[in-house]
Amino acid sequence: MKTELNTVPKAFCDDNMRTISCYKSMVFNSAMTEGAIITRLVELDVQKDNKENLEKFINYTGYNIPFVDISDDEIKAMIEKMADFGERVQALQTEHEKEMEAMNNDACKVIRDNDDYDDALGGVKGILIKRHQARSAFFNSVNLKRKVMASFGLIFGVIERLGKTAEEYGDNDEAICALPFDDKLISNVPSHQYQPLKASYDIYNDYYQAISSVVACFDKYADDEKKFNIVKTYYGTGGETLRNSLTIDEFIKKSQEVDERQNELNRLMNIRA
Repeated sequence: MKTELNTVPKAFCDDNMRTISCYKSMVFNSAMTEGAIITRLVELDVQKDNKENLEKFINYTGYNIPFVDISDDEIKAMIEKMADFGERVQALQTEHEKEMEAMNNDACKVIRDNDDYDDALGGVKGILIKRHQARSAFFNSVNLKRKVMASFGLIFGVIERLGKTAEEYGDNDEAICALPFDDKLISNVPSHQYQPLKASYDIYNDYYQAISSVVACFDKYADDEKKFNIVKTYYGTGGETLRNSLTIDEFIKKSQEVDERQNELNRLMNIRA
């Protein structure tokens, strides 16, 4: 039976095991936000590239990482949330277009109803300034939403790895994460990296880097049974007290010192007079 790493003793001296013990699968449900979708998709994306090390870690240490694989119901809940988000963004697009059209009509009316060129020019200029401000505000608002929707695209890889298609979870794949903007609008939105997406990758990459480091320590001594067992004692399920007081390097060194003393004692005991 595997033991889950679900608590983090404050005295941990091993950074890798402390990081690993913080692992948590953020399984999505319909009450969560769009940010939760992104975090979960990132977890699944990072996990797929680290399955081998994850399995080796479990076999070496006896600990079980509390990773929860995705289910069909979870995918459906994600897609419903994505579709709802897309509809809200589309509504913003429609509202913005109506606002722009109304301002254009106002400008035309000023020109049509005013015989004085300077007055007409001043009136139109004021409308154009407001139009520019409204358009800039819209771009600023939609830029974040665009990055959110682009991040949703990770779900296609998840579905593909399950051997299924997006159509099996909804009416069509375009409803999942197609950007509801025209090409001209998209080209005007800066394509900087979406910070929450990057932050999620940083967190889960840290988890799996820590797992890889522990596995590498075992692999390093795979041909040295004595040192391998020292590492296993330290990182295994019975090694929490050791990890609370020593680093792995310190434990290896002290274990070797004990062996050396024992060997020297054995040598002395076997000297013939």
